[in-house]
Amino acid sequence: MSLKEICLLTALTAISPAWAILQCSTSDIQEILPGGATVLRAVSLGPNSTFGDVSEVAYPRNSTGLPALCALTINVTSSPTSSFRFGLYLPQEWNTRFAAVGTGGIDGGINWPAMGPMVKYGFAVASTDTGHNSTNSSATWALSGPETVTDWAYRAVHGSTVLAKQIVSAYYAAPINFSYYNGCSTGGRQGLVEAVRYPEDFDGILVGAPAWQVERTVVWLVQQAAYNLPNTSDHAIPVAKNTLIRDEALRQCDGVDGVVDGVISAPEICAFRPETLLCRGEEAESCLTAPQINTLHLLYGTRYDVDKPVVYHPYVLGSETEWTRFLPPNAPLPMATNAFRDIFLRNATWDWRDLNYTLAEDVLNNRQINATLTTFDLVPFASRGGKLLHWHGLADALVPYTSSQHFYELVYGKVTSEGVEMDGSYRLFLVPGLGHCARSANNAPWYFAGANQPESMGTGVYGVPGFRDAAHDGVLALMQWVENGIPPKSLVVTKFANDTISSGVKSQRKVCPYPSQARLVGQDVHVAQDWTCSVETA
Repeated sequence: MSLKEICLLTALTAISPAWAILQCSTSDIQEILPGGATVLRAVSLGPNSTFGDVSEVAYPRNSTGLPALCALTINVTSSPTSSFRFGLYLPQEWNTRFAAVGTGGIDGGINWPAMGPMVKYGFAVASTDTGHNSTNSSATWALSGPETVTDWAYRAVHGSTVLAKQIVSAYYAAPINFSYYNGCSTGGRQGLVEAVRYPEDFDGILVGAPAWQVERTVVWLVQQAAYNLPNTSDHAIPVAKNTLIRDEALRQCDGVDGVVDGVISAPEICAFRPETLLCRGEEAESCLTAPQINTLHLLYGTRYDVDKPVVYHPYVLGSETEWTRFLPPNAPLPMATNAFRDIFLRNATWDWRDLNYTLAEDVLNNRQINATLTTFDLVPFASRGGKLLHWHGLADALVPYTSSQHFYELVYGKVTSEGVEMDGSYRLFLVPGLGHCARSANNAPWYFAGANQPESMGTGVYGVPGFRDAAHDGVLALMQWVENGIPPKSLVVTKFANDTISSGVKSQRKVCPYPSQARLVGQDVHVAQDWTCSVETA
């Protein structure tokens, strides 16, 4: 690391004791809140504390090794029939910055586990329950009315951000120098909505695998499962054969990028032929029948219905490891079925077997809930200096990476037509082998401290242990871009052996700003320095 880089890192991560003007008490905090907002809890924690809330059914895990801080829970009335809560960490040693973290799926709950890693950088950190407390598979909360859905779609994230920043400034009697957002999946969607709808909320936004086309994602997840059901039919592919399909996809597609490394890095140029798996006689564990091959074509193929338009993006080559998780053998993913039934149809008796194109088209065209982005204007966000660092795993089976490519192209298509340069404000990184938000197939390097990643490695993890710099850490890369005007030309992703920090580094590689790609220029695929970006982005 150069002296200049060391100085920049020191400036980005410097924290000092911030003596609070207010006490960490419900009474002190309540005095500064507007009408309709109530302090539910204020807890003062010492160094190396553990904190969480088991009543948050989607996020019951504690964070460990927390710094000394004040933990608040606030309730906000958002309409006559709805309200949302948010949690806020106010660290004793504050870095003069604010951060918000997102949630996932259709669940509700304060994401205390994701707040833990961020507060260790020194941020004051907030998370909202988006107006309900539920698991990732339950959407019955939506039946209470449209105001609750509006809170989930966008209002709770914006409202909690505005109020949390007011509390932070009052608590420390000091202004916030920079504000950041970090989220993946639904959390990624929340970040993109913030950038487009509320460009003043954040200076830097780090989003992964954003499910920004909510209605289309839900319809697609139900339909993908329906292709492979019922599981007693001759066309159904048993879960046990997912590994067979994965291995054949890897055999045919691994080397198309010029490197055989156990990772499909260029799925878009692989002409995969599943017919190589066709049984030559009776069905066996080592082959697929003709009806199963046809199902596989449906899963990998963009969905059309006669002359109807594309509904969503298909499964991508390399995502097969996650099929066991997101393509259940007995019924569609409950999250998708319940979202379609309760959020979009508001019909508690609807059965997924009744899905047809007419109904899907009605949902796509007439039942929008303002969660899906329909405008792609990032100019207001960029014009005030905002930076968007967007990432997606190439092996994602829940939200295919092609949806992020599509968003990128829509943004650039709009700004190009207006003569606006966007590369200085928005970059997309595609990560080979990375599944949905965290973890990878075939030991591919994947970790860079993006949303959901630290807590997937342990309750006390933050950043990239051993590599606390902007080259390896997505949060620090975004901070360096926002605060020092140095955009990320590449990111180094890391694979820890057995996905355990204490086991040490197994492999690293560079990933590059789309549309450039990493090329191997050295001899060792496991060494980041042996990779370079094919087209350097200034």
